[in-house]
Amino acid sequence: IKSLSDIYSMRYRDASSEEMAPVDQEAALPEKAPRDVVVLGIELTRIFPSLVAQLAFLGVALITSSTVFAALQERVLYVPGFRYTGWMAQLTSLTYVLIAVLERLVSRDFRRAAPIRDYLKLSLLVMGGMYLTNWSLQFLSYPLRVVFKSTKVLPVMLMSVVFVNKRYKTSEYLGVGMLSLGMVFFTLGDAKGRASFDPRGLALICLGTMFEAIAATFEEKRFFHQLSCPVPEVVLYVNLLGFFWAVVADLFVGDLAPALQHSLDHPEVVGYIVGAAVCGSVSQSVVLTLIKHYGATAAELLKSSRKIVTILVSFVIYGKPWTLQHLAGGFLFCMSIAVERYAEGGKARRFAVALVGSAVLFGVWLLSGSGPPLYSIVIDAGSTGSRLHVFRYDSWTSRLLDIQGKAEVYISGEPGLTTCAHNLTGVRPLLKPLLATAVAVIPAAQRATTPVALRATAEMRLLPQADSQRLLGKAMEVIESFGFGGDAKILDAAQEGTGAWMSVNYLMGTFQPGVQGIKQPVAVLDMRGGSVQIVYLLEEADAKAAEREDQLRHYIKKVVLPLGSGTAHLYQNSYLGYGLMAARVKAFEELSQESPEARTTHPCFQAGVHISWHYRGKGYEGSGTGDVEQCKALVAQILHAELPCNIPNSSMDEGQTRCSFAGVWAGPGLRASSGGRGWLLASYFFLRLRDAGAIEDGIMQKQMSLQDIERISADACRSGSGRPGLSHDSSAWLCFDLAYAAALLSRVVGVEPDEPLSVASEILFNERRFKVSWALGFSIEEVGLRGRGSPA
Repeated sequence: IKSLSDIYSMRYRDASSEEMAPVDQEAALPEKAPRDVVVLGIELTRIFPSLVAQLAFLGVALITSSTVFAALQERVLYVPGFRYTGWMAQLTSLTYVLIAVLERLVSRDFRRAAPIRDYLKLSLLVMGGMYLTNWSLQFLSYPLRVVFKSTKVLPVMLMSVVFVNKRYKTSEYLGVGMLSLGMVFFTLGDAKGRASFDPRGLALICLGTMFEAIAATFEEKRFFHQLSCPVPEVVLYVNLLGFFWAVVADLFVGDLAPALQHSLDHPEVVGYIVGAAVCGSVSQSVVLTLIKHYGATAAELLKSSRKIVTILVSFVIYGKPWTLQHLAGGFLFCMSIAVERYAEGGKARRFAVALVGSAVLFGVWLLSGSGPPLYSIVIDAGSTGSRLHVFRYDSWTSRLLDIQGKAEVYISGEPGLTTCAHNLTGVRPLLKPLLATAVAVIPAAQRATTPVALRATAEMRLLPQADSQRLLGKAMEVIESFGFGGDAKILDAAQEGTGAWMSVNYLMGTFQPGVQGIKQPVAVLDMRGGSVQIVYLLEEADAKAAEREDQLRHYIKKVVLPLGSGTAHLYQNSYLGYGLMAARVKAFEELSQESPEARTTHPCFQAGVHISWHYRGKGYEGSGTGDVEQCKALVAQILHAELPCNIPNSSMDEGQTRCSFAGVWAGPGLRASSGGRGWLLASYFFLRLRDAGAIEDGIMQKQMSLQDIERISADACRSGSGRPGLSHDSSAWLCFDLAYAAALLSRVVGVEPDEPLSVASEILFNERRFKVSWALGFSIEEVGLRGRGSPA
């Protein structure tokens, strides 16, 4: 592939002489080192007398400057809020202008050989190409842009065949065909993967590439062949006029003022762009030196290497996700270069063979190892606080990977997001610490393509729709200001429950690839602030029987299991308004319906204890009477066990038609034949039992029974104290909270008194502790991992 990917890479022996002869593209390397080689003001022949040393220096200079150019230009795209690619074109043009002025001052050559009208045409083409290809970076990944810009040869060949009736070699057609196919695969890789991709970017890059191809042809014929213009002159006038074209374009789209303000807020943007432009200028000077003194063959070999290194560096430095399509596209890209180089003959064939061999070995090495990592960010905007979870996966095997040696990145903050419903200015301070933590661990190149899934749970469902939408919209604004995409929604109650079940069973090794996809499943009872979730696996016969009844069908959820484990049916129900905090409110409401004196007394508080408690902007006060039996009766009143659940007459067994409370069907229940491992109790079950001193510090999972919890509850009601250091209010609530937890287990789940129960806050998985939460299960579903191996 000829040197069409650089606008100013001219095919001439002497780019600054009055008489400019075209370079022989078939020219081989010189037999001995040329004399009087000066590049970037350095007398190369004096420092490196041998040909090999000179080429090595120039090769390192070319690849280094090109790599730094690409890295800096791409780095600009990851500055938060940067989208002003027209501003990038303006600063780049101004930098080229200054460099060209310096060159003309040093050479004392101030003439102008070409008329301004020709420079107006060329500058419009050059700036059009630069502006459009830079614009495409808002929609495409940087490596895909490099591949597309290398395809300028396609329109050039097409125009040559149609208008000049030129004929090309078979090797050239073969190389172009491989390049085109590689471009297709690379595009599919970005589209399928989580890289930045938008079809609008394809239209922009194609149009920009066409502009650049026409500009290169016009520039070569008019300015260098007919008018013999010095290179600094062309660079100066094209970029000076192009700068004004870019300003006009930015004024038209309204980006100029915001771009200036953004650079004032983020001055590093100017440094990145100017640094990239300087490196690009150095790269061009080295290419021209190679063509002038060492022939086109040496220039093409090094430029081909530069393209490959640029793509690899982009993936490595910025941690981009890659797919098998990327590998196929990259291999075809290398093969297209190898075919063209091999057809040149001579020493170029050695380069071609080495390139193919290296590409094959590199591909085998990648395929034999792990796939690229994928990140997933979930913000659990709960009733009492917001919690950030960042997970990392191997995209080929579905394995959970560590993040800097930790199972996951987890941080929590208070209060809950719903407290900002009428004060939207509080959203940013609430989310800022969470998002700043995510920024610190997600590679810059993957931030825009790693969506943040903010999901609000029970409390948000209770807000008026207008308030919740304003609140979530503000949250999304804050997320986007940190450079992330994604969405902010209310989590469906079913997703909350099935997500918790998926998380627990994934971490406990329940899922296995193949026909026998589920081994010893765990049922989950998750008591949060605003709701209680109950989820367990159903046998197919039970699921089908329930699905035949209209009143029961909504309790049954069909889920796709990870690791190719197939599908399963779950019983799931969310008891909205029956989470622990909501239950405390219900207790006060029940008491307020009795005599006026009862409003100030609470049987679940110790005698003489006074509580002033606030929840969702309302205050509640009560003085304790320390009556354990009345406390149990109050809990029973809250649950409204007397309400019927209207189970229809059906073929189900009597034990499968049990109601739990609040008019809800309890489901068919766990069967001994299911081979499960019983119940896991999460969230406030764990926290309050730990507060009572029943779970020691540092212990994240413990086996208990209903008898144990009832005994601990009775002790808390008698003594009114918990573990050392527990706050006054938290101690005072222990009696009610544990009595309520015990009632849920007996009424909702129907567990036997001595039935083993697992109470957990974290689960040990691959020697790392993961939080018990719906977030991991939701993340697995969102990422869409359906891997080939086990999670171990």
